[in-house]
Amino acid sequence: MSKAVITGSGIVAANGVGHDAFWTSLMSMRSGIVRVDRYGELSEAGLLVGQVRGFDPAAVMRTDVRKASRHSRTTQMAYAAAFEALQEADARGAQPLAREAEWHVLIGVSLGGLHVFEREITEMLSKGRQRMPPSGMASVNLNSSTLIRDTFGLKARVGALTNTCVGGLDAIRQAAGEIRRD
Repeated sequence: MSKAVITGSGIVAANGVGHDAFWTSLMSMRSGIVRVDRYGELSEAGLLVGQVRGFDPAAVMRTDVRKASRHSRTTQMAYAAAFEALQEADARGAQPLAREAEWHVLIGVSLGGLHVFEREITEMLSKGRQRMPPSGMASVNLNSSTLIRDTFGLKARVGALTNTCVGGLDAIRQAAGEIRRD
């Protein structure tokens, strides 16, 4: 039975993007929870939300804004976290990314990408189209796993576990089980 270890992690959170920013906010006891109005603008009487600010998906994805916007915000953030995790693993001396190895890119999500799906359905219905354009599929939870696989050139199966807030923990549990079973 193989041993399962976590060699790197990536953080995209309301109180910090990246390990350093996240850790600094934790040590300063700074919350990422803010009040916003219904348009997402800061408001004294608004709703309490955790909102990731200062995240530039085009910069993280090393592409232009138009190409980055094809992906849901969930996919953009998953990519950023995966990229940071791979950099951390490399910095810690983990085995190099063997692209020819058999991989399984598994993402744990809650309701990621629904806004993209809703936007595409609304546009489809308003314009009388009979099918959803390919960009509408950017909301499918597998898009995050697929983007990571394709960007890093991995020979991999892709998967997504959709189980509310514990989706990420479920993904770690399933991945550890797969590693232990070789």
